Amino acid sequence: MRVRRWITTTVATVLAAGTVAVTSTAAQAASADELAAALLGGTDALASAELLAPAQANGASAAVMTTPVAGFPTRPGGSYVVLSSGRADQLIGAQGTAASTSWSSTAVRPSVYDVTTLRVTLDVPAGANCLLGVSFRFLSEEYPQYVGDVYNDAFIAEVGQSTWTIGPGNTIVAPDNFAFDPQGRVLSINSGLFGAGSSPAAEAVGTVFNGASPLLTAAVPLQGGTQQDLFFTVFDQSDATLDSAVIIDNLRVGTVADVATQCRPGAQQAPSEITVTAQPPTQVDADGTADDTYTVPAVEGVQYAVDGTPVAAGTYPGSGTVVVTATALPGYVLTGATEFTLVFTDVRHVTATPPTQVDTWGTADDTYTIPSVDGVQYLVDGAPVATGTHPGAGTVVVEASALPGYVLTGPTRFELVFTDVRQVAATEPAQVDTWGTADDTYTIPSVDGVQYLVDGSPVAPGTYPGTGTVVVTAEAAEGHVLTGPSEWVLTFTDVRQATAVAPGWTDAAGTADDTYTIPSVEGVQYSVDGTPVAAGIHPGTGTVVVEASALPGYVLTGPTAFTLTFTDVTPVAAVAPGVLDRPGTALDRVVVPTVPGVVYLLGDEVLAPGEHALTGTHEITVRAADERHVLTGPTRFTVVLSDADVPGQVTGLTGGAGREQVSLTWSPTPTATGYRVQRSTDGSTWTDVATTGAPAGTVPATGGAAWYRAAATNDLGQGPWSEPVQVAPARPADAPRVTSVVPGNRSLTVTFEAPGSDGGAPVEHYEYTVDGGATWVRVDGSPFVVRRLTNGTAYDVRVRAVTAAGPGTAGTGTATAPAVVPVTVDGTDGTPTVPTVAPGAVLVRSDDRPVAATLTTGPEGVTVTGDGFGVSLRGFETDGSPLAVDGEGRLVVEQGGFVSVTGHGFAPGSEVDVWLFSTPTLLGTVPVGADGTFAARLALPAGIPAGLHTAQLNGTAADGSLRSVATGLVVRAAPGGPAAGAGALAVTGASTAPLALAALALLLLGSGALLAARRRDARG
Repeated sequence: MRVRRWITTTVATVLAAGTVAVTSTAAQAASADELAAALLGGTDALASAELLAPAQANGASAAVMTTPVAGFPTRPGGSYVVLSSGRADQLIGAQGTAASTSWSSTAVRPSVYDVTTLRVTLDVPAGANCLLGVSFRFLSEEYPQYVGDVYNDAFIAEVGQSTWTIGPGNTIVAPDNFAFDPQGRVLSINSGLFGAGSSPAAEAVGTVFNGASPLLTAAVPLQGGTQQDLFFTVFDQSDATLDSAVIIDNLRVGTVADVATQCRPGAQQAPSEITVTAQPPTQVDADGTADDTYTVPAVEGVQYAVDGTPVAAGTYPGSGTVVVTATALPGYVLTGATEFTLVFTDVRHVTATPPTQVDTWGTADDTYTIPSVDGVQYLVDGAPVATGTHPGAGTVVVEASALPGYVLTGPTRFELVFTDVRQVAATEPAQVDTWGTADDTYTIPSVDGVQYLVDGSPVAPGTYPGTGTVVVTAEAAEGHVLTGPSEWVLTFTDVRQATAVAPGWTDAAGTADDTYTIPSVEGVQYSVDGTPVAAGIHPGTGTVVVEASALPGYVLTGPTAFTLTFTDVTPVAAVAPGVLDRPGTALDRVVVPTVPGVVYLLGDEVLAPGEHALTGTHEITVRAADERHVLTGPTRFTVVLSDADVPGQVTGLTGGAGREQVSLTWSPTPTATGYRVQRSTDGSTWTDVATTGAPAGTVPATGGAAWYRAAATNDLGQGPWSEPVQVAPARPADAPRVTSVVPGNRSLTVTFEAPGSDGGAPVEHYEYTVDGGATWVRVDGSPFVVRRLTNGTAYDVRVRAVTAAGPGTAGTGTATAPAVVPVTVDGTDGTPTVPTVAPGAVLVRSDDRPVAATLTTGPEGVTVTGDGFGVSLRGFETDGSPLAVDGEGRLVVEQGGFVSVTGHGFAPGSEVDVWLFSTPTLLGTVPVGADGTFAARLALPAGIPAGLHTAQLNGTAADGSLRSVATGLVVRAAPGGPAAGAGALAVTGASTAPLALAALALLLLGSGALLAARRRDARG
């Protein structure tokens, strides 16, 4: 074991409120099986175990303990396992007490030392599917000094196989680890459990370790009915000097409903009590009692009892009423039901099967059948009947009763009705009624149980001649009953049907060619004016009425009279009126054509052929001129004459001046589809200069003022011209007057006055140049700041106004060079002032905007880091000896001493100027090398008072911006000089912490110096 020297002058033990230091209790020497039994709380599920530890430890890196510490054991009265990369039996003691043991200085894997592994092989019960949880806490002496360093001691819990390795960059790779942190990382010094927001020191109270993780638990799926290996490993990384340990207990195996959601791997904070729900016992209440049982389930954290006596999980005989109660084991809390009453019966339930019956026609074959059912006695008329088939007649009532030891369920009375008749349906007789009577017949069908009668006399089945009206009836034979119709009336006719065909006719124009045609139809006689006419073509005139009558032996169906009207008129067709739809309405016309025999009307007014003044939408109708004409084709025509006109006069015409052009706008004109624009120099002679579809346009213009006008157009023509407007093109603006150019650090602040004349167009913005006009930069107005300049180089700043006529003449200020001066910020009244930054704080600006940066305090000074850059400062005494930061973590420089400044991420070849205020004092200018770095030691001039000051470094960033870094420091009085008091502080004042915080800071500083010294001593 390596011996350490401990500096005890500043060492204190910090305990959580209300706790006391615990004296170490000797641990129990343990074999691998004893370690596994302590972890499992017994050996029921243990198949085997093996401890793999450094040979030099001789078993001392693992122990079984019972003394309560750090939340263990998690079950009252239990024991727990300690695995360590040092001595496990030195767990309990004052924090900070040496507990480290370097078993070997030889790495067993790359960068890995002192590995202790406990393998536990489980007999996973059938039906179990989850390692429900294992409680653990990881502790380490590496905390807090080496969090984020290479000394990344770790704890790994694996299932199935141990596959952890060390990857590139000494990263820990553990694919089978199920105790990872929320980010999926191995539990180690560098995992989030020791980061911001945690309380590692408080978690480790009562142990010798400086920090610990919260009390955690982890789960992982298992396969029931198999043996599965678990591996718990703790080790040192990068050296064997400072040790780490893990406390483990309460490994639980059980069953969850959904492995995917209820058995997820990963470390999570363990609850102080485990909430469980008692599952109800199950029961089997068979017929009788011989096979009645109840089963008590196995539920983690639940103890079941019957009649107050605890019972183990399993199946037990059931009888009568059994009351099962559930209570929570230590460390658990019950939710849900806690008492379950199971009732067992001593009877058998039976259901009487209904008897079956056969009710045939008549009664000879009617029967009913009594079924055979255990526990059931059937009775007929109160007398028991045996199972089997019995004759049935009339109504038979069968009742069922339960035999001793049985209880009936379902119906117990069954009524069986037997009939003594046969139902028959008489089939309707068929008939054939042809033309005449010679072939008319009817047919009597043959149906069992049915007697047919004609005129009251029975007739045998068969076909009989039919004539007139024949009435057939049906009667049921003996032993039968009729259903359905029993009488049918059959009517036979003695005529032939004929249908008169309508005569054809031709009604030509006039009367000379008018004819009608009488058709030839058997059984039909046609007549005209009561006189029979022969079949054929006959002359037609006026109205001819043709009538049809049936010849003897026939009867007519369908129409018998046909009226034929012959006209003496000429067909005519109306021609559609013409439409003349001109702009506006004054000249709109409808043209009525001349068509012989046709009259046109507008309402009741007759329209003569020719033009008629109309507007809007109208319906013109036509009629025949007289009775000698008849219209064919359309009789109504709709004419539409719109009131659409050329557009109205353009209004609102205005003009704007531009460079060699004018812009014109005007109000939109209703119905316009386009516009014409004209120009005139004398107000009388006009020339087209533009056409546009929108109420605006830009027109080239040279020379002086001119008159402009616009007119709207559409499909009907052009509207009147607008009132003209006079517009002149604009010229560029005059030069602004530069009133001042004020130098700043790598910048110039420029103030100017607006030009005397804007040339006829308003100023849109301004531009400046500092390179003789090669490049111009836009600004909105005065004043403005020119940045990213070189200190000591004079610049001619030129400013010009930009209008619609383009850039104007430039105004020039006095050539001015940026100066090496402090970078200022706006004071509370808006006046520029040097910043005041307290020690431990930092202000970083890029050009004129603040940027994010981090200040880190170390034993030898402060470092500021930001996006792409870093700056470090360190103080020295007058003799050049370095000064550490003080107890409050503040940078300290002695009066007459030195400040060293280093940095990277600045523009190569530039310079960094270093200042000290409140009274600005330039400490020096430092050149930046070709790699963007700088370094210098700068002396504090005489006269710098002791107290708080602000240091400011100003330089050019790689992108050309001005980067300013300011932080606070303390100037310490030189030996023999006046001590700094409240009156000696810089005007920025001081930020002091309360006494308690100062004391704690000194304590932590002492501990940090101590452990840093240990680390340097231990690692040489």
